[in-house]
Amino acid sequence: MGETLLGKYDLVEKLATGGMAEVFLARTRGIEGFEKWVAIKRILPHLAGNREFARLLINEAKLAARLSHVNIVQIFDFGQVGGTYFLAMEYVAGRDLRTVLARSRTLGQRLTLAQVLFVMAEVCRGLAYAHRKRDDANRHLRIVHRDVSPQNILVSYEGEVKIADFGIARAASIAYETQSGVLRGKLSYMAPEQALGVPVDQRADLYSAGIILYEMLTGVRLFRGATDLETLALVRDPRIVPPRAHDPAIPEALEEIVLKALAPRREERYQQAEEMHGALAAFAQAHGLSLAAVGLGARMHELFKEERAATEARPRPGAGGAAEAGTRTLRTPSGKRPLPSLSPPVGGPRGRPIRRSPGRLKAGMALAATLLTVAGVQVGLRTVPSSGPPARPTAFASLTVRVDPVEAEVYLNKQRVGVRAPVTVDQLPAGDRYILEALSDGYEPFRTTVLLDPGEVRVIQVALQRLADRGGAKGTAPPGLTATGAGPSVLRPTVAPGPRPTSRQGRTRPDTRTFPSGAASPVPPTASSAVQRGGSHPLHGSVSVTSTPPGARVYLDQQAVGVTPLEIGGLSTGRQYRIRVQQEGYREWAQPILLEQAERREIRATLDRAFGTLNINAIPWAEVHWEGRLQGVTPLIGIRLPAGSHRLRVVNPALNLEREVAVRIEADQVLTEVVSLLAQEGR
Repeated sequence: MGETLLGKYDLVEKLATGGMAEVFLARTRGIEGFEKWVAIKRILPHLAGNREFARLLINEAKLAARLSHVNIVQIFDFGQVGGTYFLAMEYVAGRDLRTVLARSRTLGQRLTLAQVLFVMAEVCRGLAYAHRKRDDANRHLRIVHRDVSPQNILVSYEGEVKIADFGIARAASIAYETQSGVLRGKLSYMAPEQALGVPVDQRADLYSAGIILYEMLTGVRLFRGATDLETLALVRDPRIVPPRAHDPAIPEALEEIVLKALAPRREERYQQAEEMHGALAAFAQAHGLSLAAVGLGARMHELFKEERAATEARPRPGAGGAAEAGTRTLRTPSGKRPLPSLSPPVGGPRGRPIRRSPGRLKAGMALAATLLTVAGVQVGLRTVPSSGPPARPTAFASLTVRVDPVEAEVYLNKQRVGVRAPVTVDQLPAGDRYILEALSDGYEPFRTTVLLDPGEVRVIQVALQRLADRGGAKGTAPPGLTATGAGPSVLRPTVAPGPRPTSRQGRTRPDTRTFPSGAASPVPPTASSAVQRGGSHPLHGSVSVTSTPPGARVYLDQQAVGVTPLEIGGLSTGRQYRIRVQQEGYREWAQPILLEQAERREIRATLDRAFGTLNINAIPWAEVHWEGRLQGVTPLIGIRLPAGSHRLRVVNPALNLEREVAVRIEADQVLTEVVSLLAQEGR
C-alpha cells in the first residue's frame, strides 16, 4: 500500500484486519531523519458510532497508557482523526503464543519445561505490575486485563514475552458480540465468575494464566465446545482433568501449581500474581531449572526461520518514488474539532523530537519493533526494515542479565553496564570471553566467564546469595572501624577487634543459573587474614577516599561513613569490603577492596554524570518544554535527561491548557508520565 497519513503517523503497511480494528505498521518522523516505528490499531468505522464502545475505549485507553513494563505492550497514543479512533502501540517482532504453540506442534518441537515456566513467569510479572498500579494520588487503579489468552501473549524473536491489549478488553467485547468463533476463542480463557457475568478482579486474570499454563504443559485445550453456548457451559462449571492424566511426565509439584491457579472458587486460587510467580520460581529452583529465557529466542528463530527470511528481504518501506507518490492525508472534516486525546490534530505542531543517543543499552521498557493481534487474528511480525533499528550483524552477540534482587549492579569486563536488572548489552563482539559480575548490598558478589557465539542472544539468570551474619546488625559498624574527613562521620573509633570474619564468596543459589556455554566460575576466595605475630587478631589498614566532584557520600558495605575527602581506618586485612560513592546527579561509583596487609590504600572515585529516560504523554496532546526549550509534541519517547529533579511545562496552545509537572529521574531509569490537562480525568 502507498503510505497514508493518519494524524502524524505514516501508515506504511496493513498487517491485519479483525472484528474490532485494522492493524498497520506505521512510523512517525521528526527533524534530521528521526523515525519511530509503531503499530497503529485503527478502529473499524462501524464501531465509531457506538457510544458505549467509544466510552469504554476512551476510559480504558487512558488507564492502559499509564502502564510501562517490559512484559506489557505499551500504548503510546490514542486519538481520533476524521471520526476514526486509533491507538498507537509498541510494535513487537515475533509471534503470538497461539501461533508459537501451533507451529511447535506442527514441527514436533514442543517448548521445553524451562521455556514453558519462563513464559508463564514473565506473564505473571506483567500482570503483577498492572494489578498493583496506582495513580498520581496513590489510588489503586484496579486494572484487570479480562482477556489473558494465547492470542494476547506475544513472544518476540529474541525471546521476550509481552502481554498485549491491556485495557481494551471491555470495549472489544462489544465488537465481538456478533462474531461466533471469535467470541468462542475468548470464552475458552475466561474465569468462571467472568462467564457468569459477576464483577471480576485480578484473580480472574490468574485463572486465565492457569489455563494457558495447563495447555502449554499438556498440549490439550481445556475448554472447547462445538458452539459458544457449549464453551460457555464448560467454563461456568469447570471439570478439570489433572494435567498428569494427559502427560504423566509432568511433575506433581507443578500439577499442584496449575490446579491451584484453576480453582473454581477464587478464594482458593493464587490471590496475587506475585504469589503465582513465587510458586513457579520455587518449583524451578527445586528441580534444577531456570526462569531465564534459555534458548527461547533460538527456538523462535528455528520455528519461524522462513518468515523471518521473507520479511528481512522486503524493500525498505517508503523507499522509491512509487511509495512516496502514493502518500495521501486523512483530514478531519471541516468545522469539527478533533476529540481531545493523546494525539495532536491533523496539521498541528510537530515540535522537535528528541533524538535517542546511539549505542544506549536497552532498559526495562522495550520500545522496539514487535507484533500485535486483533480480535483473534494472527498478525505476523514484520521485522522493521533498514530505516528502523538495524539488524544485528552475525559477527556480534547480545547478552541479557537478570538478577535477583533486581537492585544489583552488573559489570562486564570490570565496566559497569547497569544498576538495575534486567540489563541488556547489544553488539558484543562474538568469540571473546567476558567476565560478568553482579553486586548488591547485603549479598555475596557473583562472577562468571561468558563466551558468546556469533549471532547468539544469551540470557543469564543470577540469584545472589545473602551475606552470612558477620556478627553485627545491619547498618552497624564493624569492630575497630574509624572514619575521619571533611564531612560529618557517623562512625566512631573503637578498639575491639573480634575474631577474623569469614568470607563465603560469590555464587548463585543452586539450580537457578543459566550458562549455556559452560558452568559458572565463582569469585576466587579472598586471602586469609594477616595475623599478628603471637596473637590471633587480624591486622588493620586504612583507606583514603577522594572523589571528583568532592563532597560525595561514602558507604562501606551498607554503612554510611561520611563524605569525601574521607579517611577510613580500622579495616581488617583479609576481608573484602565494598566502597560506594554517591552524589546527586551522578552515577554511583563502586569498587570492592581487599587489604592484604596493614597498609593505607588511596581510592580516587571519578563520578560520571547520570542520565535517565523520560517517556511522556498528555491528555489532550501537548507541547513539552524543559528549561525553556521545546522538546516536542506528545507522545514523546526516549527524552534523555540528567538524573535529578526537573520541572516541565506541558502546553496545549489550541485549547489554551497548561500545566507544570515535576518529575524526578534516577540514573538509568525509564520513567513514563501521563499528564492530564483536563479539570477532571475520567476513568
